[in-house]
Amino acid sequence: MQLGINNVSAQGEQMLRRILVPLDPSSYGQAALGWSCYAARITSAELTGLAVLDLPGIEKSIGSVPLGGIHYARHLVEKKEKKALDYVEKLLRAFEDRCRREGVRYRLAECQGNPSKQIIRDSIYYDIVVLGLRTCFHYDCEFKQGDSIADLLDHSVTPVFAVPDHFEAPKGKVSVLVAFDGSFPAARALHRFAQLVRTAEFMITIIMSHQDMEYANDCLSQAEGFLRAHGFGNIDKVWTPRNIVDEIRNNYLQQTNMFVIGAHSKRGLKDFMVGSLSKVLIREENKYLLIGQ
Repeated sequence: MQLGINNVSAQGEQMLRRILVPLDPSSYGQAALGWSCYAARITSAELTGLAVLDLPGIEKSIGSVPLGGIHYARHLVEKKEKKALDYVEKLLRAFEDRCRREGVRYRLAECQGNPSKQIIRDSIYYDIVVLGLRTCFHYDCEFKQGDSIADLLDHSVTPVFAVPDHFEAPKGKVSVLVAFDGSFPAARALHRFAQLVRTAEFMITIIMSHQDMEYANDCLSQAEGFLRAHGFGNIDKVWTPRNIVDEIRNNYLQQTNMFVIGAHSKRGLKDFMVGSLSKVLIREENKYLLIGQ
């Protein structure tokens, strides 16, 4: 499946200017970097490759130190720090080489601390964070598939765009489901989606679960109007009084390529997204996920 982006707004302004790419060597991390370079080429956005030296993870990996073992533990920490620092430098060099080959603007960022906290802290200065559906930025996690994305969902104020383990340049149309509930996080995801995508290539379904049909249909119409104002066509609206979890799982999961969701939407959707939906998307390994906070 492929995913495109929009180049400029109706006023001719760039949609994306700064993209944060937390670095890891997995296939998911490489796909995230591939999409980011693709986006940067079209929008002239600047990429920042962030590599974090996980000092807390190194110290934790030592465990408890027996009496008389302080000297050995200190030596082991220094050895692991050297290995981790070499690993971070390798990630940054690979990022720099890729950006130069792709001809995109970039900068390098290196810091120390808990990776998830550092990513969240840095993300406030960017339009979007791009990472893999399965990534791990913590110590001793290279080439392993982790779940670090879960740490970002409840804390980052910047939208997160998670990609599967393979990226190709866009071809044809893509099926997109916007799970909308009228909340601010869902609206932020909707706004970022309008900035990200190439409008002519998407078949969009906006779905809302609510007991009040009139209220839901009004929200759906407003969301549709917003997308159409950004040049989107091929939009379907769906209201359901049923549980959003069951509705999406039974009727939309398999045929949908990309999900647009607010991380702190109403309780049912939040539980679904953070819990079973994210797990299903990871297992599917071919879904794009745009998360607004």
